[in-house]
Amino acid sequence: MKKYIYREDEYILINHLINNRPDKIWYNLISYIFDYGSYYLSLDCDILAAYSQNDYDEAIIVGLSRSDVKFKPTKNSAIICENQDISNIYVARTFLYFSTFHNYSKAEKLKNQIAHKINNIIGKKDKVLNNIFSTTTGIGGEFICHPKSEIVKKTTYGNILDVGLLIETNGKYLKAFVEGNSFGFDIWDEKYFFEQEELKDQKKIFDFIQVKNNA
Repeated sequence: MKKYIYREDEYILINHLINNRPDKIWYNLISYIFDYGSYYLSLDCDILAAYSQNDYDEAIIVGLSRSDVKFKPTKNSAIICENQDISNIYVARTFLYFSTFHNYSKAEKLKNQIAHKINNIIGKKDKVLNNIFSTTTGIGGEFICHPKSEIVKKTTYGNILDVGLLIETNGKYLKAFVEGNSFGFDIWDEKYFFEQEELKDQKKIFDFIQVKNNA
């Protein structure tokens, strides 16, 4: 088993967030920026090699860093809140594992190519997805589950991952963590903050570990 969990220096930055109110919090697809004017802290997606029985599986984590310069937003940057105190922070930890990759036989590849041509002729399904599926050489699966699940004890290859933070502010929660081992933060309809009851499904998959305030 491999562990990609937060280091001591990253916990120092998490404590900085708890004890110092940011002027602004920004979102830009693959990062959350905590803007303090003359410097900023950022949560950034990163891709690392996963511990797996397959050769090329990847693990998506979220690292925390500090930059002692003024933050310069890009066209994809959006302010999600200003001058809000952070009352609690929880590390989002999960367990990632993979099924064994199955290489298609010649017969399976031929079957996929024929199905692709037929679907394009009759206009069935999305043509872009059809093209991808017809050239795929095999198939495998990736899965995440709660790190205290029974399956963790039974899995030979697996990864304990810290994939970001759950941040409590003004009685609501910012999901600053990646879900489903995807590169980027899942945001729909510009909704960034959630009620506690809306986190029931995430609590089945993630262990939310409260960070002690060391002020």
